[in-house]
Amino acid sequence: MKWLPRSLWLLAWCSWAWLGWGLYRELPRDLGPPICILPLGDEQSFRGFREGTHEVVTTETNDDRPGMVRIWNAESGALVSECEGPVGEFSVRRDGLVVGKRSAAGAAMNHGASVLDLRTGAWTDLPAGCERPHCYHFTKPWAIFIVENEDQGPSGFRVLDLRSGTTLFAWNDVDGKASGFFRYANPVFVSESLVAVPTRKTSEVGEVLEERLEVWAIPKADRPLKEFRGVPVGDDLSGTEGGRIAWHIDSLEPWIDVFDIHQGRLVFAYPPKRERWTGGSSGHDFGLVLAHDGRSVYRHHLNKLFHVDSGRVLWELHEEQQVGPFRKREALKSVYWAGPFEVCEEWAASDGDHPDYQTYALRSFSDGGLLYRYSDMSSETRELSSDRRLLFRGYDNGIYRMPPAPNWPLLVLCQSILALPLVLLWAVLRWRRKRRMRLASAGAA
Repeated sequence: MKWLPRSLWLLAWCSWAWLGWGLYRELPRDLGPPICILPLGDEQSFRGFREGTHEVVTTETNDDRPGMVRIWNAESGALVSECEGPVGEFSVRRDGLVVGKRSAAGAAMNHGASVLDLRTGAWTDLPAGCERPHCYHFTKPWAIFIVENEDQGPSGFRVLDLRSGTTLFAWNDVDGKASGFFRYANPVFVSESLVAVPTRKTSEVGEVLEERLEVWAIPKADRPLKEFRGVPVGDDLSGTEGGRIAWHIDSLEPWIDVFDIHQGRLVFAYPPKRERWTGGSSGHDFGLVLAHDGRSVYRHHLNKLFHVDSGRVLWELHEEQQVGPFRKREALKSVYWAGPFEVCEEWAASDGDHPDYQTYALRSFSDGGLLYRYSDMSSETRELSSDRRLLFRGYDNGIYRMPPAPNWPLLVLCQSILALPLVLLWAVLRWRRKRRMRLASAGAA
């Protein structure tokens, strides 16, 4: 019989340790002091961390003259380099390529956008008609440009190598219409070197006769690598390296489809039973984000993270809920296909509009599980480095180590409170056992 109470005590303390691990993960942490403060002026804006480095890119934009692009060491705050950037609006890739309009003094005649390589400071002019990238490749310095300027030739799209400016793939909409099928939605990268193009055939009165999803190899061959007939593609296509494509469909409610080009079928559809909406756009923003491995997809407006293969809801954002005596509000701050997503949590003990306490929860994109949360009352721009070891905080332009150190005093206090009933029970049982022994000794005497 002695093994039964020992087993129960072991179970109790294992449960206590398990609760301690949960508190270690759930309790908010303190950001602590910044490791450095970037000396950014009012006209400078943070544009992100360079991929695979602890370097930060900032820009100074001007409407009528080129702005300055600067690279900072995020751990020391030292200026690494600076150079003259594009004119007006431009995009900064995490691999250090800046795509925008080059100043007329250094640009070639009759060209589209230009690419600045921050590693070398060299400029590359892109072909005419390629003004703004539609989407970027997952790992390679490739981009898809939609060409719609009739002065630059027939409309279509091109896949360009941003470092060399060469055309890897060119699609002419005129040639597509001549074959009976025309492109009706924007293309997207899928797998390592493939591009998916939604096409359809219509009658003279505009009735859709056939739809198909064409998958082409890069560089372009004479015919598509694969054709999937009867696949109606929606809006805002999103592709992955694993060969999956997601899109949403304009409807009275937000719909999601995920198609696998290797299996040749839909692997996820939400809602599973539905009738296709043919009444045009519903006017809502139904964006989605597909994880880099294609195993999970997040749908805005639904505020849900789905597991693609099983259809389960992994996590759901609650705009407002009651948690004990607190009112909790959640707002999605950032969601990125290659990493975790961040949720702002506002806690209020009263019915006021302003929160009494605010935390940020970092959650895994693969299962929605909490990685850690930290307290911060600011709401300005924030971004993690690619290795998730550094955080930029726009409130003070500070760089912080991540993940933050646990709040050990609070954790010890909570664990002590949880252990108190077990300690008291042990003390009571020990006192009773000794009392019985004393009574037995007195009776024997």
